[in-house]
Amino acid sequence: KDIDWRICLLFAGGSLIGVVVGVSIFFALPDNALRLGLSVMLLLLIWVPPKIWLKDRRIPFFGVGVVHTFLGTALGLGGLLQAVMINTRITKAALTGTLAFCMFAADVFKIVAYGSLGFDFARYLPHVVVATVVGLAGAWAGKRVSHRISDQVFRLFFRSIVTVVALRLMFQAFVSWL
Repeated sequence: KDIDWRICLLFAGGSLIGVVVGVSIFFALPDNALRLGLSVMLLLLIWVPPKIWLKDRRIPFFGVGVVHTFLGTALGLGGLLQAVMINTRITKAALTGTLAFCMFAADVFKIVAYGSLGFDFARYLPHVVVATVVGLAGAWAGKRVSHRISDQVFRLFFRSIVTVVALRLMFQAFVSWL
């Protein structure tokens, strides 16, 4: 009930293109350049006021799906969708529900794409199980706590988490070039 289906459908359509392109060049991309580029883009999108980069406040979620899923498929890291979604005007319940569905759709597409190329998921099954349990626990806790947090505090906390992820990516890129 708390999902913006228009955003989800546009994002999922773009994700299909992003995963096809991303998986096709997965091994050819320089990781450090992508880490640096992704970190800079995340910082810009999360902190630069949307009026500067969204002239009419209409976010091209199809394109966001392409780029987010491409970067997630090629590098194994996402974050673009979260940075864009924080600048929408939807409620925090709709924000978390829509993010959850969009990320689920992109992950399903990536699993199918990697599997079609023979990726051995069995080796990573313990990691997948732990990540799934932690994700479900986080969603459960968030559903019970988020109504106690103001929209302003929620968005600041969200921006802070994305910022930490971006700075970590930037640090990893620079350290590996040294």
